[in-house]
Amino acid sequence: MANIIITNISKLKEKAANRLYSSDCGEIDGINTNDAPVKYLMKLLTDKNQPLTEIIAVTTAEAEPALEVFEKTLSDYAEKTGIKKPEIKPINASEESFAQTIKDITARFASGDKAYIDTTGGFRNSSYILMCVVRILEYSGIRLEKAVYSNLEKKCITDVTDIYRKYDLINAVDAFTNFGNSYGLEQYFKDTQEPAVKAVISAMNKFSDMISLCRTSELSSILEELNESLLQLSATHSDSTDIILFQSLIGTIRDKFYMKNNSIEYPDIVRWCLDNKLIQQAVTIYVERMPEYFFKKEYYSIPEEIIDKIKAANDKSNFDFYYETFYNNLLMYYKSNAFYEFISDVINGTSSVRDREAYAKVFNALQYGGINGVIKNLPEKIFDKAVLENPLKRFLKIRCALYDKKGIIKNDSELKQSFSDNSEIKKIIENRKILLPKTTEGLIKTLANNAKLCLDISGVKQPEYSDTRLNFIESISDKSNSQKFNLTNKLSVKQLQEIFRDIIYAKNFIRNRLNHASDEDNAKGEYQRYFSHYGYITSGDLTVSEIREFMINAIEKLKF
Repeated sequence: MANIIITNISKLKEKAANRLYSSDCGEIDGINTNDAPVKYLMKLLTDKNQPLTEIIAVTTAEAEPALEVFEKTLSDYAEKTGIKKPEIKPINASEESFAQTIKDITARFASGDKAYIDTTGGFRNSSYILMCVVRILEYSGIRLEKAVYSNLEKKCITDVTDIYRKYDLINAVDAFTNFGNSYGLEQYFKDTQEPAVKAVISAMNKFSDMISLCRTSELSSILEELNESLLQLSATHSDSTDIILFQSLIGTIRDKFYMKNNSIEYPDIVRWCLDNKLIQQAVTIYVERMPEYFFKKEYYSIPEEIIDKIKAANDKSNFDFYYETFYNNLLMYYKSNAFYEFISDVINGTSSVRDREAYAKVFNALQYGGINGVIKNLPEKIFDKAVLENPLKRFLKIRCALYDKKGIIKNDSELKQSFSDNSEIKKIIENRKILLPKTTEGLIKTLANNAKLCLDISGVKQPEYSDTRLNFIESISDKSNSQKFNLTNKLSVKQLQEIFRDIIYAKNFIRNRLNHASDEDNAKGEYQRYFSHYGYITSGDLTVSEIREFMINAIEKLKF
């Protein structure tokens, strides 16, 4: 490990007088610009028992005479004080060749070395060269230990290390706003005792972990904590230059994260991820957290009794209430399949005693009664009797052909008789994909959990798509609201369809492919035809640019 001083040699001044400068190492004298600060650094290292390895003297052709005087001055100082004479390594420079100068300086360092700089002398670009050198060295793991200059007005050696290290704070904020990486800020403020700063760093660390691991379940609380801690820090009074500078950067942080009206929402975070090409994170947050955004922004609403059922069933899910509500409840309500909804509710019941009693009657009628008894017992104001009458008649006809009066499936000879009388029953029975239950009760329970079988037996027209979610999106209209859900009137039918279509596309095309979930990839068959019809890219692997463009457009549709 080497201790290396960097100094910029200034041209000699005529009739320059020797001056004394105060410092924390005692008085230091100097005639020319560089003398006193370099002597100070030499003594500082000697007092700390850290040997000085070399001095890099950046000089120009005009300053060559000054370099000779500088070398003799330091030699005399070393002899007078007993300090080991340092080796001086000159590096030629000019204002036009600053890049080569930076390269030559940094080449003198190795990993683990420590840098000390005198910022007093040199030509006009010298300070910028030193800033670049410090940035490159720190990027290589070489620490700036001290930066000083000789303050002629105050006649002292002034320490400006803290000013250079302010760039560390700026870079740390940049790392957080661009990549969600809070490590730099955590290190910079590791010794702070200010509660407001600690709170911000804590929130940033949680956000950083969430982004790194794509774990979105606590994102809402993390965003709230980050927003509140930034507000608290903004209102904190402090004399610390670090905290004051940090406070001055809060506006930039808020702008980068699209914080508006002292809040930050999921679409803002998705857009931030896209700005910084964190594509997988953007897609994950969009797919997993946007259902909560839809619900809280009242894109749709669901009755309390259904919400209670979802919450009760959600204990077994790997996802939260909002995810289950949107993907596995709302989008599964395909309105044209009223018979399926009816059968499901016969089995599952509702929250009201009156309806439970009505359902019980209907259930018994489905098992043993005639069509008139079933129609008569339909619950008022819940199902359209006219919509259900024909499917119910067909279902009861098939039920009677398959099961005896006790509700037990008929024997083979009786079933063959049913085949000859009813080709539709024969088609259903001979379909090997359908395993008919042994009892009427079992059949009804099967129908309540199998929409396709329910459609087959009831004779209801098959929906256009096998995936209920696609049918739901296509069936959205001004009259889509039902006892199961309500859609907002703040958005047009087209807007809702596009928003829901976007998120299903992101979930089934983009996310599954990013996760290499080939066994769950629905990007084939009807999905491919469906989304191709609406102009989505469905062939081949999507590029980062294509995903980013799609996601930006999807987020823009949420602004209303």
